[in-house]
Amino acid sequence: MLSLPPSVKALGAYRREDLADLIADIKPNIGVVLSIWPETWCHTLTEYLAHGVSVVASPQGAVGVRLAESGAVLDWQQGVGKQQTTEWMAKQYWQMYEQAWQPLRVLFRIN
Repeated sequence: MLSLPPSVKALGAYRREDLADLIADIKPNIGVVLSIWPETWCHTLTEYLAHGVSVVASPQGAVGVRLAESGAVLDWQQGVGKQQTTEWMAKQYWQMYEQAWQPLRVLFRIN
């Protein structure tokens, strides 16, 4: 088991709807995202930004791109974060699936 100093809080398992209260209780100074590969998205980063937690992260992949684009937590919350909702993400996935499906429709003559 990893031994953490008293100033470091590890949440363990939690329900997403409880996260805002957990963050309010802990009052973190920073959140950390240390990916070992370039992720395509990071929900942990989204939650940190949505709850106003400053982030230290590796600059690779989507995490680095999103942090560079956001400029700061408040900027993200008031800009991109308002637009990139779960509904927005679902639409992005749907468009991607539609684009992937189109060549198969033509190949197998599916209407």
